[in-house]
Amino acid sequence: MKTPLSIDQLTSAAAPLRAWAWTLPVLLAACASPVVPPSALPALARQHAATASPAASEQGIATGTPSAAWWRALNDTGLDQLVQAADAANPGAQAAAQAVAAARAQWEAAEREAWPQGRLTADAQAVRPAVADVDPFNAGSPRPPQRRLLTVMQGVSWELDLFGRIATAAGVAARDLDMALAQAHAVRAALHGDVVRHYVALRWHQQALASLQREQQAMAERVRLLTARHAAGLLDQRELLSAQSEATGVQAELAGTRQRLTAHRHALAVLAGQSPRAPADGLAGLAQPADLPPVPATADLRQPADLLVRRPDVAWADAQFRARVGEAVLADRANWPRLILNFGIGVSAVPGQLGQASALRYSAGPALSMDWLDAGRHRARAAAARAGQQAAWHRFEDTVLRALQDGEDALQGWAAAREAMAQAGLARQSAVQAEQHASRRVAAGLEAPGASLDGAVNAERALRRAVSAQADALLAYVQVQLALGAWQPPT
Repeated sequence: MKTPLSIDQLTSAAAPLRAWAWTLPVLLAACASPVVPPSALPALARQHAATASPAASEQGIATGTPSAAWWRALNDTGLDQLVQAADAANPGAQAAAQAVAAARAQWEAAEREAWPQGRLTADAQAVRPAVADVDPFNAGSPRPPQRRLLTVMQGVSWELDLFGRIATAAGVAARDLDMALAQAHAVRAALHGDVVRHYVALRWHQQALASLQREQQAMAERVRLLTARHAAGLLDQRELLSAQSEATGVQAELAGTRQRLTAHRHALAVLAGQSPRAPADGLAGLAQPADLPPVPATADLRQPADLLVRRPDVAWADAQFRARVGEAVLADRANWPRLILNFGIGVSAVPGQLGQASALRYSAGPALSMDWLDAGRHRARAAAARAGQQAAWHRFEDTVLRALQDGEDALQGWAAAREAMAQAGLARQSAVQAEQHASRRVAAGLEAPGASLDGAVNAERALRRAVSAQADALLAYVQVQLALGAWQPPT
């Protein structure tokens, strides 16, 4: 007659688990603390904040918090729409966001490694031992018949975090998440900078194209007048050939400008996640020429006191160094003992007898394991991890120094670009005045008709130099904003 499992039997089977539960606080107290190195950024920021930026001091740039949407200072609605489109649909930014999601999931998985794990197994087997198993001495013992065995078990295992390995691994995963966040931050910041750069270049080439077309018309008229004078014997052929060569050069410059204009329009489409072959209506409007945005004033710039904390490249290097420290600790402790608490309970019997008391089986107890012979593999891996830690530290130092250099160079470039823009503007004014003066003299009969055409050509070239200097100043403004960490750190 089958005897069902009683409550007392189940309770007695769980007694070892209760005993281990009482010993857990003692065992956990003996576990070593995890190694989670702190960030070096706060101390580093305080150290470098004590030394003022020479370039910022020379230009009178105030200390403050830069604007997160720094491109809005250009007061260009079309540019604002392009940045919004790129933020919403850029594939690179979306890939970086998914990398953050993957790193966060990996960190959560590493955190949960410190908790118990349960498993349910069910096994059905047909078993018949060999004669050698039951009669190893050839005593004539008969071979047992085949048996069918059903086993259902559920167990719980819990690895105690001796020496802080699990917590340190979770800390490494957290630093990997920090690296993914910093990378996504850098991708987003670079995306904004690329959109503004290509937009400025697009508008500059549109202005250059219109100016070259006007110069082409003036050059064609000049060649026509010189051809007539040469035919009348009033002009040396060398002057005519020189004018024709200049006109051909303008034609070549026109072709190159059209190609670069198209390339920048395609780049903006790709940044916005659209096909360069068939951009959406919002980008199709870029085909209409427009003026360059005005250059912001230096007074609008801000020098952040927490520059190194705001830059994602520095944050990435800091997180990488902290991750390498954790990996070096894990490599050092890889062959240290591991202690796992196991408890399992279930039934095992032939079919139809699983409910009997004799079918009950359980196991409980600790399992200690330790690698003691590895031919030096652990030592070599630990040495490699320590070398990687040192390399990460030097990369971090290099990134910090380059970030400071980037800020100084960008501010110096900004000052030089503004000065060049001012000088180009003065040169353009002089060229326009010279053209107007030549036109008045031609109208009064004091100059040949070609004089006004020469003035028009010089005025167009001065215009292109002035617009080019304005575009360079805008690009320098972009570089300053990126170098000073104008983007807000992620929350």
